[in-house]
Amino acid sequence: MVALMRFHRDRTQVAVTLSDETLTVIDTIMTGDRDSLSIQLANAGNVLDKFEVAGQVVVNGTFEVLFNAAADFTSPAGILIGASGDLTILADAATGWLLLYPKGFYGLRIRAARAAGANTILTMNSGGS
Repeated sequence: MVALMRFHRDRTQVAVTLSDETLTVIDTIMTGDRDSLSIQLANAGNVLDKFEVAGQVVVNGTFEVLFNAAADFTSPAGILIGASGDLTILADAATGWLLLYPKGFYGLRIRAARAAGANTILTMNSGGS
């Protein structure tokens, strides 16, 4: 899968099928000088087993993991202003959200993995200002 880089002034939607238990890129978002980025997730098919937000400071820089543990989402800190709960175990038929203030980052990458068993489709809506 090719990671897409988008400038999120307008709302966008991406749906990705998670067909195994390895982290899969849901979207790569060029944040530019955005003050805020909101993300809504809808899961259909199987519980998530992993969820990760990674940041990139410069255009050709590496992505560094910023948030990937349950406590990262239940006790937000840093650029993560809020979350609906533990996104690392988002249930089938559940929705979740997070709000980030990504100023200073060139891009953010969102990845997820499903638990063992059936495939799942993770739909992500995002936008910011």
